[in-house]
Amino acid sequence: LCGGSSAAMTFPFPTFVPAAASRIRARDRALGAMPTLATSHALPLPDHQVGDLLLMFVSGGSTAGARTITTPSGWTQLYNIVGTNSLRRGACFYRTAATSGSGLTETVTFSGTVYAASIVYSIENWQGTPEAATAAAVASTTVDPPSLSPSWGNSRALFFAPAHSYNTATVSAYPSAPYGDSVQVADASISQ
Repeated sequence: LCGGSSAAMTFPFPTFVPAAASRIRARDRALGAMPTLATSHALPLPDHQVGDLLLMFVSGGSTAGARTITTPSGWTQLYNIVGTNSLRRGACFYRTAATSGSGLTETVTFSGTVYAASIVYSIENWQGTPEAATAAAVASTTVDPPSLSPSWGNSRALFFAPAHSYNTATVSAYPSAPYGDSVQVADASISQ
């Protein structure tokens, strides 16, 4: 999700969203690339309706020093991982949409200047609490997310396997989808 000028660094995390009785699906998504160094970035939000789950994947990177990311107000952190030398940060936040919206942004703040990128999904027909499997940061050209084992079982769930990357990475193959449909999202990376 984020690019820079150092070696590839990926952070794979399966993220699970439980389904309601109707078919769960992503209503919309918004991609954001922030190619200017800044401490705060306005990330685009997708079109959404009241009750939709908003799931935000954000990456930030800098060569100037260690960075942290602050959970945006009203959002819950699902995971937040740091890469080599604390120069890269990959995180996922979520919230339930209290209002419908189109063309909105959410500001994410880092402890210092970073380049950033994001993908935010609006998801309908969901219930419960999203979960994420834990994986360590790896420096590899091959990422393999941890086991997909949500607490409610594998039925009626929407799975995401994001890879936060601090490099202009090219995805050569996507994982197979043993649990249903597979969606390939265009690269939202940026470079210095």
